[in-house]
Amino acid sequence: PTATNILVSIGPLGRFETRIYPTNVYFRPSIADNGLVVGRAGNASASPLRLYSADLANYSDVASTANGFSQLGQNPVICPGGTDVAFFANLSDPVAAGINTTSGPGIFIYLTAAHEFLRVARVRPNDPLSGEIITDFSADDRLSVNNSGYVVFLGYNQDGHKALFRSSAGSQSANTGSSDVLEVIAVGDTVTNLIGTVTSLAIWDAINNKDQKGEIAVQVTMSDGTKAVVKATEACPACRICAQLGTCQVGLSSVDVKIGLGTALGSGRSGYLRISAKTPGAT
Repeated sequence: PTATNILVSIGPLGRFETRIYPTNVYFRPSIADNGLVVGRAGNASASPLRLYSADLANYSDVASTANGFSQLGQNPVICPGGTDVAFFANLSDPVAAGINTTSGPGIFIYLTAAHEFLRVARVRPNDPLSGEIITDFSADDRLSVNNSGYVVFLGYNQDGHKALFRSSAGSQSANTGSSDVLEVIAVGDTVTNLIGTVTSLAIWDAINNKDQKGEIAVQVTMSDGTKAVVKATEACPACRICAQLGTCQVGLSSVDVKIGLGTALGSGRSGYLRISAKTPGAT
């Protein structure tokens, strides 16, 4: 059947707003605190990214082939405040030039109030001096965005290893997707107090709103089979030195050092993010 909108009164919560989709369509919705809902409306990679009103009565296709996006990831996400929608996409040349960004695959943010797009990450160009670190994206993996426009997502680093990255819509280079992308952790890294190296990464709702830049949570699988939840926080400049010593000289103002795990640096690591906590035995 064609997708329709139905209001239902049932169950302990009473009134429901329901949007019915054909049984073979996987929508994977993400909802904001103000009720806005976003998802890719279809199984094909060219299916549109659709943003619904809080009552589900109206929607708009904010990204689709009609406005230059030839491919869209299956897991777009909206921040809790409802202001930013983050998603993977492949943008074509003419449209990219029109919004002052580059063409090709990357991570984008749609600003729901301004109805504008920003590119926050792209594939590293063929320029050894570019300083960029992403060689490919994991198009259909989950990504997350907080209320300050900080996005975490999975891709591949300069070594060809799957990695977790963070970028921001608020950076000066946001619409070129260039210099402000940071690598958080990657396959092949070591984590203090865990045996072996990281063999896989998984995220879901991966970044919160703490101190604007947020804390990041990721599940890692180690080469000995151990699974652990690892948390990364923004390290102050001093912590790039004192974290190695297990001490902090700035009164814990910008980084949690209670557990004293130190850093897990790999090639391409920025040094501005460090592992600060872990929970072994995650399922």
